[in-house]
Amino acid sequence: MITGDVGAGKTFIAGSITNFLLKEGIQVLFLVVPDFLDAIRSTYSKGTVEEDEATLIKGARQAEVLVLDDLGVHNYTPWTCNKLYSLLNYRMNYHLPVVITTNLDLSEIEKFLGKRTTSRIVQMCRVYRLTVDKDIRYQKSVEDKNY
Repeated sequence: MITGDVGAGKTFIAGSITNFLLKEGIQVLFLVVPDFLDAIRSTYSKGTVEEDEATLIKGARQAEVLVLDDLGVHNYTPWTCNKLYSLLNYRMNYHLPVVITTNLDLSEIEKFLGKRTTSRIVQMCRVYRLTVDKDIRYQKSVEDKNY
C-alpha cells in the first residue's frame, strides 16, 4: 500500500509496477477504485449490459495482480464498504497480491472502511508513505511553463 498526499507520485509508482509486471508476462488489472465502484453500480440500472456485476467483481478477484488506485476517493456507504471488503477478503484468502494507492492513513481507512477491511489490508500489504513538500504535478506544471 502506497500512501501520501495528493501529488506525491503514488499513481505513477503503481503504474510503473504495473508496466514492469506486464513486461514480465504477469497479468495485472489496474482499477481506479471510484470508477470501478461506479461501473458496478451502473450495472444495476441497465436493462441489457455488456458486463454485469458478477463479471466485474470476478475479474478483480481473480486477476493475477490487482492494483487499486485511489482507495478512499469515493463516498463511504455500507454498499461500497461491503464491495471493497469482499474483494480484499477474497484476494487475501487466495493469497493474491494487491497494490493499493491512497491518500488515507490506516486510521482513516479504518474509520471509513471498518476494522475488518483495514485488518485485511494490513495483513496483505506493506505500507509505504510518500512524503513530498509540494504536489509533483503542480511543480511540473510550473516548470513546464518556465521553458
